[in-house]
Amino acid sequence: MTMSARIVVTGFEPWGPNAENPTLEILDLLKAADDVEGDLTLLRLPVDSSKIAGITAKTLDEVEPD
Repeated sequence: MTMSARIVVTGFEPWGPNAENPTLEILDLLKAADDVEGDLTLLRLPVDSSKIAGITAKTLDEVEPD
């Protein structure tokens, strides 16, 4: 039995005067895709740098990506 690769993909919330962030569009496209090989975890991150490390570390500990 072959195990699927565990993959974490991050995107950032909009910041400043920008109403959108293209990285979130990538997350949406991956979420809708049915031909992705691997176990995807899609992580939306705030642009608040004081929160990013904690959220990312928790996710990486839980998912243990390849």
